[in-house]
Order: sequence, then C-alpha cells, then structure tokens
Amino acid sequence: MKAKRRFVIQYFLRTLQLRMQLGKNPEEINPVFLKIYDKQELKGIVKWIFNKKIPEGMDLDKMDEEELLETISDEQYILGYLLSQLEEELQGSSIITQESVWATLEQLGLQTHYLARKAVAQWEAYDHANYRALCAKAGKFLPLYGIYDSGVEKQDKYLTIPGRIYDTECEAQEALSKFFTEGGQFHDGDLKIMRL
Repeated sequence: MKAKRRFVIQYFLRTLQLRMQLGKNPEEINPVFLKIYDKQELKGIVKWIFNKKIPEGMDLDKMDEEELLETISDEQYILGYLLSQLEEELQGSSIITQESVWATLEQLGLQTHYLARKAVAQWEAYDHANYRALCAKAGKFLPLYGIYDSGVEKQDKYLTIPGRIYDTECEAQEALSKFFTEGGQFHDGDLKIMRL
C-alpha cells in the first residue's frame, strides 16, 4: 500500500510541478519554508538549483536563511528538489546489498532472521519477496514497475499512467512477454518497462 501511495503522491507532485513551470507569474515563495527547512537544507536546495555550480560571488555560508530562501525564489524549485530526493531514495532502496539487508533487519530488530546469513547472490524468488515485505514493514520506498508505450519519456512516467502497476520487474516482464505471445496489437519494441 505504501508503494502505491508513493506513486499517487509522485503523480500529483509531477503534475503540480508541470503546472508551476507553465505558470507565467511565479508567486512569491512562502516564508513557511523557513520553518520547514534549516539552513543546511536550504543550502542543499540552492546547490540543486545550480546543479552544484554556485555562481561566482555567491557565498552560501555567509547567507542567512532568508537570503537563501530569496535565492530559491520559487516553490517549483523546492518541489523539484523534493522529487529528486524521492528518486534518489528510491534508487538507493532498489539496490540490494548485504549492508542494506542488515540495516533493514537491524531496524526491525530481526538480526537473527535467515536473510542476515544468506548471500544476496543466492537469493531465490521467495527470499526477494520476503525481503520486499520486510522493507515495506520498515517503511522503505519500494520500486514499482509499469509497462509504457516506447515513446513515453522517463520524465513523463508519472504523467502517463500505465494500464497496471507491478510490484516487481519480473512480474512486469512476464506481463510484457504475455502481450507479445498472445498475438495482440503490440510488436517487439512497441512497449517498455519503467521503474516507478
């Protein structure tokens, strides 16, 4: 359920971001963000805006929170930053390592769980499903997968809703294979799987 909720939230956030980008007059940025973000976080947003290439003469360390917020200037940048953070967190959670398994088990107080002793390379479908359930219980983002028309771009994947959302890439791959083997209207190359 959490993964689907995340998907819906990202859909609305992407839609809102697009609307904000198309707006002609950016609204004044709400000072409430001074209560939400501390100075370090505001600096992180400014760095994200400038793709870590801060303009010459701009010294973020000497700026106070109000100046940083003024530099951000538009809420669409805060939204863009939030979406990039969500994407980073999702990418990090989709790579399973012994360290990430241990961290999840430790968070849940399950250090004696059998997955703590089993090498990830030796996992079977059952082990992956079990770990996915543990990650959900730990509140971690879990990737979902959708089948899209091959023309849908990565940045539009939350604006173009797939016919169905799959919990694993394997399930999506099986469904894609079924589309082609059942002789439907799709041909190889017409569709692709994207992680959500």
